[in-house]
Amino acid sequence: MPRSRNIKPGIIQNDELASLDPYARIAFPHLWMLADFKGNIEYKPAKLKVQALPYDDIDIEFILSELERGGFIQKYHENGSHYLHICKFEKHQNPHKNEVLRGTNIPTPEEVSARAKPEEKPDVKQELDQGTDQVETETEQGRHENGSNPADSLIPDSGSLIPEEQQGSTSGDDSPASVDPDVVRDFPLKDGSDYIVPEDFVDKLKDTYRKLDVEHHLRCARLWLVAAPSRRKTKRGMTKFLNGWMGRQKPTAEIHQIQRQSRHTGFDERDYSEGLIEGVSDDAANF
Repeated sequence: MPRSRNIKPGIIQNDELASLDPYARIAFPHLWMLADFKGNIEYKPAKLKVQALPYDDIDIEFILSELERGGFIQKYHENGSHYLHICKFEKHQNPHKNEVLRGTNIPTPEEVSARAKPEEKPDVKQELDQGTDQVETETEQGRHENGSNPADSLIPDSGSLIPEEQQGSTSGDDSPASVDPDVVRDFPLKDGSDYIVPEDFVDKLKDTYRKLDVEHHLRCARLWLVAAPSRRKTKRGMTKFLNGWMGRQKPTAEIHQIQRQSRHTGFDERDYSEGLIEGVSDDAANF
């Protein structure tokens, strides 16, 4: 089913698109409307001809080949089924959340490519040589790449930075027996990787915003980035983002004070005798 998409004015002045067949320039934005929320379409030329250019006597396969030659689409296939991927679709389009929640049955080029490669056994010695830091980073990245789209869920992944096999009791050292699940240090970035907030920066936030529950607001900031991929930051912009986030929050004590001053509370502490005339009996008019 065709869907509404964003068309930016810059498409008119794209010299690479302008060098293609005129019908290719017309068909390209129509393909956006036919693609799923990841920019993928089933490659069925006869059906695409009717949906994209129903009134023109053209060779749709030639038009699609022109777009592929210009680097605007990518053809791929799996198990006898053929598909099209619109390059840089997710960079320029922001599909509706309901479309994302409904999902799609069209595989992405990356999924097809991953299934086509034979499984490789990990080099245990190499992982040990590289240290646990890289293992932890790969674990977090795999969770984003192989799990659901971050926009599908408002529940963030575990905030723990230590893999499950390393958690639990320890012996022979001073390390803690468990990691506080409320401590969050990994934040998704615009390029799909994770940013680990340095502990010294967290200490600076706590020292600067002493009236705030910094750990709580770090969790809120991470959840906001997970739910809004288009608002994610670069690695260089994360410290500025977190500092600005903390500066916009109200201290918990102020929030409670506002609640205590509500006109709907404190009835037992109010003086309801103010303004009454003394010496007047209860059954007499008091005005």
